[in-house]
Amino acid sequence: MKIHAGHCYAIGKRRQPINRDEARRLLDAGLRACSHCTPDTLLDIPLPSCPALAAAAR
Repeated sequence: MKIHAGHCYAIGKRRQPINRDEARRLLDAGLRACSHCTPDTLLDIPLPSCPALAAAAR
């Protein structure tokens, strides 16, 4: 399961729209962002793909 932006071609048929706050909460909780549409970038959430980088950034 990944978070996608509304315009992403990789969403698929099973989807559930969420608001920006919910997307931010889910991304912060560790749900992965789609690497094609990069919703984390659209929401200004800097989430390095490597956990070691994320720990070093804090």
